[in-house]
Amino acid sequence: MTAALEAAMDYHGRGLPITLCSRSGNGKSPLGEGWSAIDAGKNWQNKEWTLPEIGLAFRELGELNVGCLWGARSKMIDIEVDSPDDNLALTELFDGTDPPVTPTFQSKRGPHRLFAWHPDLDRIGKAMVVYKGLEIRIGADGKGAHSLLPPSTTDGVIREWLVTFDECDPAPLPDAVIHRIISSRIQTERCVDLRGISAQRQCQTQANTLHVSHDLIDAAILRTLPNRVGQRNRRIFDFSRELKAIFPSDTPVSDLVSYVKLWHAKALPYIGTKPFEETWFDFGAAWRKRQTPAGRQPIVSAFELAQAADLPEMAKEFDQQPLRLLMALCRELQREAGSRPFFLACRAAAKLLGVHHATTARWLNGLCRVGVLRLESEGNHDKRQARCYRYLLDL
Repeated sequence: MTAALEAAMDYHGRGLPITLCSRSGNGKSPLGEGWSAIDAGKNWQNKEWTLPEIGLAFRELGELNVGCLWGARSKMIDIEVDSPDDNLALTELFDGTDPPVTPTFQSKRGPHRLFAWHPDLDRIGKAMVVYKGLEIRIGADGKGAHSLLPPSTTDGVIREWLVTFDECDPAPLPDAVIHRIISSRIQTERCVDLRGISAQRQCQTQANTLHVSHDLIDAAILRTLPNRVGQRNRRIFDFSRELKAIFPSDTPVSDLVSYVKLWHAKALPYIGTKPFEETWFDFGAAWRKRQTPAGRQPIVSAFELAQAADLPEMAKEFDQQPLRLLMALCRELQREAGSRPFFLACRAAAKLLGVHHATTARWLNGLCRVGVLRLESEGNHDKRQARCYRYLLDL
């Protein structure tokens, strides 16, 4: 048994949707339903290989390359680095840090990192996206995308594992990374609004007027579209948060009607409440609420508000500026929470304040003793739950 056949059977045994490719040509063209014919690539993205077929293909066609489909079937995507610029793009994609350890193999051009698939990526509707030159194979919406796995050979180079499936599972993508991948390639559709005018054109005109990239609007729509009946209200709330990250919070809701019409038109196949005015009213109610913009941590937004606002009167009695800011931060978190208490982790607050987390914990206890805060519930370190507080002074 050859190394390639052994690998193909191993990947198949792991439940991966494998592809087989003839080593003639570039060695990357998958065999499909008619794999024994000269034109062997028909419907390859839907081909489901069985173990007997795998053995027969190797016997009849000789040594083959073996790959894997990306997307919902494999529950994985492939991010390929080909150049130093791609390395910079990869670092930027992961917020300026090294990506997490994940199954990785080396090709002639560079490493391929395999990350866990996320259902939100399906909204892109493309086989591949490019983030600042970085190729990301996702196979969204059933579109065919695959890569050759080791020990496949192309251009005389045998692909090799750097981190195998036995060493770790595909790492999940952080929400911010998913957001950037979706934003990097938008599939635009033309939809007609209630007046018979192109909502896409109207939305583009409005975006130009407000000096906003229409791609950002399209990305926000795709990220928040429902995929089944019963999600409309929640998704329109999410859409309002997405727009909060694009427009100033004091933007009149009337300036956003064209975007809501476009969202509604694209959501129509998946919602039970069809009249546009119901979606428009729900959006207006969501827009007027205090919300954290999408892609932002609530504590970061609250800290920025605390820095910009006047200090609480009682905070002026404290000598230390970080302690003053901590009190102002708690006030903003309470405003965000409304009638509910708010969660606050010492380490997260300490990072923003520039002090040690033990200092932050001591200050929070002190604010509870002097009547600024009340501890509503203890945290749970094992479950990574923060303490819950209530701000007791005037908001």
